[in-house]
Amino acid sequence: MEGRGWFEDFAAAGPDALRAELDESARAATAAVVELRDWMREVYAPAIEGAPNTAGRERYARWSRYFNGTDLDLDEAYAYGWSEYHRLLGEMKLEAEKILPGAATPWVALAHLDEHGRHIEGVDEVREWLQGVMDRAMDSLDGTHFDLAERVRKVESRIAPAGSAAAPYYTPRRRTSPGRAAPGCPRWA
Repeated sequence: MEGRGWFEDFAAAGPDALRAELDESARAATAAVVELRDWMREVYAPAIEGAPNTAGRERYARWSRYFNGTDLDLDEAYAYGWSEYHRLLGEMKLEAEKILPGAATPWVALAHLDEHGRHIEGVDEVREWLQGVMDRAMDSLDGTHFDLAERVRKVESRIAPAGSAAAPYYTPRRRTSPGRAAPGCPRWA
């Protein structure tokens, strides 16, 4: 359909029961973006004309030097970043093809997995699954890629306490006194 913007296209997939509200919200969002565009073009851009570049290459180079302690070749770093992006995308496409032959993109394969893949639900089930992943990793790595000491082969899967980070977290093993791990540290068997 001609003349529709991104928000209208996005809202078009919504339920018919909410059609009027979705269409009105999409029109309001489009109008807000147009208003912002016009303000940036007509008010903001003329007001900063001739001002020093506060977000460009020179500033990036300075902050890069500050955080890395060296002068990076920004063109090389940029080219490397894009080459890695394309390399990883290629690997994602190969894996997507294994999951769903003929998948046009990795995201199509992910959508397929969302609908047809194995799901793990429940805190205990997630912890048990993660424990199995870690145990298999230790078994496959030990003696092939690394020689692992017995004390590091035993890792206990734990779930972060409610209200804390929503992702896995790892803390270094610390000792408060001989034989006792500090509170909050992973437990090693």
